[in-house]
Amino acid sequence: RRQRQMCIRDRKNTAVFLIFCLVGFLNSIECQTQVLKDSLSISQFVKINQSAKFKTFEVTFKKVVNDSRCPKDVICNRAGEAFVKVSVYKNGELIQDKKLRIDASGYVVDDNNLAFHTEDIKIYGFNLIPYPQTKKLQLTDKDYELEILFKPQL
Repeated sequence: RRQRQMCIRDRKNTAVFLIFCLVGFLNSIECQTQVLKDSLSISQFVKINQSAKFKTFEVTFKKVVNDSRCPKDVICNRAGEAFVKVSVYKNGELIQDKKLRIDASGYVVDDNNLAFHTEDIKIYGFNLIPYPQTKKLQLTDKDYELEILFKPQL
């Protein structure tokens, strides 16, 4: 009888411990809000070494670091992503170089796509075209265009 009571108590302690672990894990997950174009957003496509401009800001598409997006005509276990490098300027002065992640899913979030922000504006690397296909030859840098999104903050 005593052994059975200890076993029940151990199970209760284990259950309580697991509940605390689960609550801690769920609290540590940050929810990512998807970035969407709205009527105030300004979107421009630029090729490598070209710039998109909005008011005092300029974003130059420097290079494609890596493009591991799964080709459209292939079934993959993972959709993949592309990494690009941009340079952000304000009034002609370099503010920063930034590496951005463009998900194959098209899901845009601050953690991956935000190039720069102030309280007035957020600037994103929004989309990268063309999307890879196996029937086409290997893409070169001159083939790529990056969509830059300027999103004023109200």
